[in-house]
Amino acid sequence: MFPNGNTGILNAATFSPKAANYAYFQQNSIITGVVKDEAGNVLQGVTVAVKNQSKIATTTDANGRFVLEVPSNATLKISLMGFQTVELPVEANQKDISITLKEDLEGIDEVVVVGFGTQKKESNVGSQATIKREELKVPVANLSTAIAGRLAGVVATQRSGGPGSDGANLFVRGVATFASSPQSPLLIVDGVPDRDINNIDPEDVESFTILKDATATAVYGTRGANGVIIINTRKGKAGKPTISAELQNGFTGFTYLPKFIDGPTFMELFNEGLTMRGKQAFYTPERIEKHRTGEDPDLYPNVNWYDALFKDYANSNRANLNITGGADIAQYYLSLGYYRETGQFKTDEFNLIIQN
Repeated sequence: MFPNGNTGILNAATFSPKAANYAYFQQNSIITGVVKDEAGNVLQGVTVAVKNQSKIATTTDANGRFVLEVPSNATLKISLMGFQTVELPVEANQKDISITLKEDLEGIDEVVVVGFGTQKKESNVGSQATIKREELKVPVANLSTAIAGRLAGVVATQRSGGPGSDGANLFVRGVATFASSPQSPLLIVDGVPDRDINNIDPEDVESFTILKDATATAVYGTRGANGVIIINTRKGKAGKPTISAELQNGFTGFTYLPKFIDGPTFMELFNEGLTMRGKQAFYTPERIEKHRTGEDPDLYPNVNWYDALFKDYANSNRANLNITGGADIAQYYLSLGYYRETGQFKTDEFNLIIQN
């Protein structure tokens, strides 16, 4: 029996809007939850929607939380650029959920940086190349040498190996014009031109893009004639402070060294070359023997100068510490880097004390 005294099937005469609303709320439920990344940081601006019902959707706030009214047996679709999309069925009587999103390193390539912002990769007609931040984490002192051989159309020439001056000169598809000096690509860091690329820590790079042809660099005019390098650095994220530390260690050595003969063998071959041309031998057998026996190394030395001057390898150390966090109105990113590299020249103990 119904409250109005009628019995039987509910018809139009006995239908009440209040009863309809009651039935509607019986079928829908309020779902609350929080969305985080794999490191446990909350994610803001994540889209949470009901699958196949785009009108039922919301986004997470600064604390990564969301509230959404969903129908029964619904499936939530959680998505954010740079992360893998997750589909999560809502179980009966489920009220609060926690969702973890994984980074999508392949999907992020669908969006590329251009001279006037970002756009989808498939709609970009200009020639450009992008390198991921993870590929820049190599134990080298300069960012210019870290990208050598990693981008098509980019040539890196290292003209010196001296400390502090071992950066590489970059050329994008050669030199297009000699009107500008130097003939290197235009560097844009966070919208600011003419920065020194070797003063940027690879750990602070968020995206690294090189614009190659005239279609991609047209917005920069003649300044982009030799190509444009666009670097966006890492920014702070709203949430609790997150501390990250990383330590790298690398080894450097000669790519190839020829095998040298010793002094006495050189003397014998030198004499052989003279006698074959009908000339008198330059080195006497007694002198050659004294060099071989080493009885007087000051007057008759036999020194392998590569072994005397150079070590087999040198090591390098890089340490990075960064802190990120903030609130809705302000975010921060603090970074501290340290790099140390030893050379392959052998030094005496006094020089080692001065260096340390």
